[in-house]
Amino acid sequence: MAPPGIPADRKQALRVAFEKTMADPDFLAEARQRGLEVNPVTGADIDKLIDELYQTPADVVAEVRAIIAQGAK
Repeated sequence: MAPPGIPADRKQALRVAFEKTMADPDFLAEARQRGLEVNPVTGADIDKLIDELYQTPADVVAEVRAIIAQGAK
């Protein structure tokens, strides 16, 4: 996670560091030892997902909001 508007070079550096950490055998061994599940999702995949979510039609968003509001009562 990083704030909006992060410079591209810093964004890339964070992504590379994250990917290296997720591939680090010592990190993975410690995670397993602690009973943690490691299922990383790349920054590029997250960007793609967010782009897809923002393309959800407005009528679908409105319908889901109405359903959620009804359930909250």
